Amino acid sequence: FRSLCPNAVEYEHFCNPDPNKVKQDFKDIIKGKSIIGYYGAFSTWFDYNLLYNTAKKKQEWLFVLIGTKFDKCLDNSNILKLSNVVYIGEIQYDLLPSYASYFDISIIPFLLNDITKATSPVKLFEYMALGHPIVTSNMLECANYDSVIRYDNEIDFKEKLEKLMKCSVNEKEKYKLMLFKEALENTWEARIKQIDESIGKL
Repeated sequence: FRSLCPNAVEYEHFCNPDPNKVKQDFKDIIKGKSIIGYYGAFSTWFDYNLLYNTAKKKQEWLFVLIGTKFDKCLDNSNILKLSNVVYIGEIQYDLLPSYASYFDISIIPFLLNDITKATSPVKLFEYMALGHPIVTSNMLECANYDSVIRYDNEIDFKEKLEKLMKCSVNEKEKYKLMLFKEALENTWEARIKQIDESIGKL
């Protein structure tokens, strides 16, 4: 499966973030901690139970959430009551790469339903350009990319995060090259070229 025209990334905006642009209070919150990060919308498609149960078991990790509350799902989920889950609200697009640059692992913990079956998450390609390991649920679009690590269930999610946290420097560098390669294959410029080529075949 592949979307007719998937989303893409503004590569230059995300590939070289400036971590010094973030506020000091954010630096103080995350200092010395392993960061599991997500940015985007919070609504019914987000797997709050998965995140809650994982965060409870892995108190040594800090889960950083950035983005917009579409409804009251995030507030009603109880995950913000956990000391190792931090929601910092919305961040301007120009500053987003700087904040996300502190993630050790980027996640897309979406439930599998009719909405996410048809989803091409723009953050997927932005995460690639940031060069951090990506862990997602088994969404159809995510299956198209070698750099994306997909989980089957809550246990698998936790185990894959644990494995990534233990990766050697060499393994991380090799993985980063794969991320950058796929990010460059999925820029908006590349997408325009794909559309042009498709039209030319009509």
